[in-house]
Amino acid sequence: MSLDRIADRTRRARVIIVGNGDGMRDLAAMARRRVINVTEVPTLFDAVDECRRASAAEPIAGVIISPDCEHFDAAAVAIAFERVDPVAPLIVAVHAAQDDITAECTREGFEDSIRLPAREDELERVLGELGLSEGTKAAIPSPKNVVEETVERAQERSRQAPAIAPAVPPTRAEPAPAQPARARNTTPFHMPAPSRPAQPNMPQSAPGDLDLVRAVGEGHDVQGVAMRVLRFNIGTSDVHFAADPRPGEEDATALERRGLRQIPVLRGDGRPFGTLLSRAIDEHILIHWANWLATWLEFAESHQELRRLAWTDDLTGAGNRRAFDKLLADTIRACQRDWRFFGLMLFDIDDFKRYNDDFGHHTGDEVLKEIVELLRSSVRRGDHIFRIGGDEFAVLFCDPDGPRRGGTLDRDAATHIAQRFQRAVGELSLTHIGLEGPGTVTVSTGFASFPWHGLDGSALYRAADGFCLESKRAGKNRITFGPGMTDGGGPAER
Repeated sequence: MSLDRIADRTRRARVIIVGNGDGMRDLAAMARRRVINVTEVPTLFDAVDECRRASAAEPIAGVIISPDCEHFDAAAVAIAFERVDPVAPLIVAVHAAQDDITAECTREGFEDSIRLPAREDELERVLGELGLSEGTKAAIPSPKNVVEETVERAQERSRQAPAIAPAVPPTRAEPAPAQPARARNTTPFHMPAPSRPAQPNMPQSAPGDLDLVRAVGEGHDVQGVAMRVLRFNIGTSDVHFAADPRPGEEDATALERRGLRQIPVLRGDGRPFGTLLSRAIDEHILIHWANWLATWLEFAESHQELRRLAWTDDLTGAGNRRAFDKLLADTIRACQRDWRFFGLMLFDIDDFKRYNDDFGHHTGDEVLKEIVELLRSSVRRGDHIFRIGGDEFAVLFCDPDGPRRGGTLDRDAATHIAQRFQRAVGELSLTHIGLEGPGTVTVSTGFASFPWHGLDGSALYRAADGFCLESKRAGKNRITFGPGMTDGGGPAER
């Protein structure tokens, strides 16, 4: 171990003990006689969360883990902790019959092991390796060291991943009531615009066609960019674009525009986008730029429709499988970069085939649409809904402004959202499409969390799908959460 790392650990202040049982409780009590701050957690998920939320003033001196923890896998454990705290040392606490686990953990990067029941001298040796000696309290770093550590970590992250332009977080939607809204919500799925790497200190160039092409391609404000290009080329700001007045506002609008030259900006079929307004620019110049602006706005509308067709399920308006695969990969990359968790929920409609067989395909289609409406009333603004198969749906819980704790997905909030949706499905009334009474539709659900249940898109999907299958095998109309998410797994509350 390098002197620099030993010095760094000397400044660390907290030890996490992960696991249950008498041996781990005795170990924690023994550690508390030597270290001022010892945290006991029952699951590996909790331990990763603790590391993620640790502050620079109270960082992690070491994590002592029992291999008896549910879902323990040495390689996955090492990778998960590496993501949230690359310098936190891992120690495995094993019984006499678990020497093979010790060897496996050593191969995966664990730095030490402790035999249970722990001995005073062995624990003293391990704590000494961590820079914590008997009878001393862990030192809290000075403000200078805190700053240095923060800067070093930021520099390390910048070397490992390209800089990403910060995205403006979406406004958080207020939670909707459990009862399903009867008004049809036909909002289509919108694929988030790709973020481009930030390029600081770049000279400001004149606005032009390249800016317009980027705005169209990324779904940004094409009208605003076009007006900047127009004003730059005309050489004056005395030109404005105004939408057509709403019904009942025609007289007031005409009064406001009195004395202005007004040139309509029209689509090819004659429908208006709006009007160009100016006090001084000649009419023939305004006509030329109105036609130019209409061409770009029509191009943007066409491209937006192509994007919708490429990423949206036509029947329900949810995202399709192509959108799901891409956004899942994008979300994993963002969470790796920002050290965040997110949740993936998969569910199937129980016995969906009978709706088509007994009531016709039109009724089956209506059931699918109703399910997506309920989802929209249950999830948050920045979460994403997908139809990825006939009656198979997915939700990415990745709203950056959602109810999280310390930047991670709050497990209680995730549980609440999933169970609220499950209850709403059970209360769904389909009398308007010919089915009688509420509770005719149920779903079987699986809920997995990144990074604990999968480190890439395929692994996370397989985990959530496996939990969904567990719900079906256990009697359907159930939610099965991955280990560490909740003690649930029973049927939905009715």
